[in-house]
Amino acid sequence: MKQYKPLSQFLQLRLSVKDVKPEIWRKLMVSSDITLARLHTILQVLMGWTDNHLYAFVIDKRRYSPPSEYDDDSGRKNSMRTKLSSIFVKDAMLITYEYDFGDGWEIELCSEPRYDGFKQNQSTECIEGS
Repeated sequence: MKQYKPLSQFLQLRLSVKDVKPEIWRKLMVSSDITLARLHTILQVLMGWTDNHLYAFVIDKRRYSPPSEYDDDSGRKNSMRTKLSSIFVKDAMLITYEYDFGDGWEIELCSEPRYDGFKQNQSTECIEGS
């Protein structure tokens, strides 16, 4: 029998690409148990990108990214070990996802009250967007 996560373990996130008109946005349901690194992978698929560039999440002026053998990480936190449940502790929390530092794509992610129509057997779903 398949195990289902309680709905309290899911987050609804609204993402918006910064400095793009018309606005590009999505609403996404994800498990709070995933890491920031897994969220990066989900965002790559959602945006149609190919994961060819570096990324970082910025949360309260702290940077979270994968460890690198090429530098000392300069005080960055490990995105591969940081779960969403430790970041999004209340509604309306805002974080920034930076991708492709050369082109400078930035996406703002905001936690929202949960969508009522989400089914318990789902793990990730884009529920709205433009």
